[in-house]
Amino acid sequence: MEQLPKESHEERISKLKAQYQQMFEPPSKTSAERREEKSLKFNPQLPQDNQEALCHQSYAKLLDICQMIYQKFLTELRNYDAELPIDEYVNIALQIAYAEIHKLEAQNEQIYPLLFRILQEAMFFETKRIGETPSWRSLFGEKEGKQLSKAPYKIFFFFFRMLTIILFTLKTTLEREQKQQIAHSILEMLQNAIVFLQQGRKCCPLKEMFAYFRKHELGVEDTCECIEAEAEIIPTEPSAQAPSAPAQEIVFHGSLAQINLWQILQMLGTEQTSGCLHIESTMEAKVYIANGIVIHCECGEFQGEPAFYQLMYFKEGHFAFIANVLPEVQTMNHTIEGLLLDIAQRLDSQS
Repeated sequence: MEQLPKESHEERISKLKAQYQQMFEPPSKTSAERREEKSLKFNPQLPQDNQEALCHQSYAKLLDICQMIYQKFLTELRNYDAELPIDEYVNIALQIAYAEIHKLEAQNEQIYPLLFRILQEAMFFETKRIGETPSWRSLFGEKEGKQLSKAPYKIFFFFFRMLTIILFTLKTTLEREQKQQIAHSILEMLQNAIVFLQQGRKCCPLKEMFAYFRKHELGVEDTCECIEAEAEIIPTEPSAQAPSAPAQEIVFHGSLAQINLWQILQMLGTEQTSGCLHIESTMEAKVYIANGIVIHCECGEFQGEPAFYQLMYFKEGHFAFIANVLPEVQTMNHTIEGLLLDIAQRLDSQS
């Protein structure tokens, strides 16, 4: 049998771009037709009661959530195929996304091009595992932060669109069932991410957003129809029970297999939360926090800073956060960020 010539990298990108564009070719729906789509649970193109959309979430927190999901997404891909050249597919996805972002920039859209310009290298370096990848929030200065604060929900929109395009580039590499499993894993990650979108506040409907941007391009007039956070934030598996605590006091709970303990602590510090993070792993631990400051920690026989440093060894287990709980004694007075930085330096010196 005659062997077909191997497709070049440029030809492959060109073909993928063409296939991608076909997904969004006319006939496109008019604004009136979009408004008549009653089946859509989330549509950022629709006016929100003739009022300016307000998002109450911190842009830094949304960047943290996106980075956390992206890291877990890459881990999922590596678990399916350790030899998969993820960096190549992400690079192709970035080139495809650029055309979409360029169109928006021509329409005087500012936030999506800003996110693309700053995060494209960060997303690529995450795939290469080049050194310690910086937090995405640290890449945005004060000026960029103020700009993102005007419409922080666009961080989610942009990120979900990028995930969609990356999955699209993988369509000839992964089996249909594998892609469905990865999409399901992303939905689970989104459900777990809701722990960081506080109760009693308006929060972005993450799963609906992801579903929408799997089929629609980004738009200049995208806005967010926020919903009230549900009282029960994370459903856990029957075998993955939260540490015992009065049910009415638990704000959120989950499994460390789904959410990194460091990221949980970082989020609690960002939100300047007060309460107790109760962890059951190889040992039982309690971290007491007052306005984002760690004031006491217990872990097995340890107390204070030595107890907190034991947390670096927790890879699995379950956690629950109980709001407005104070310890009987105070043994510490350190910011969560400072403690995590100290742990990182200790781990680096041990390697």
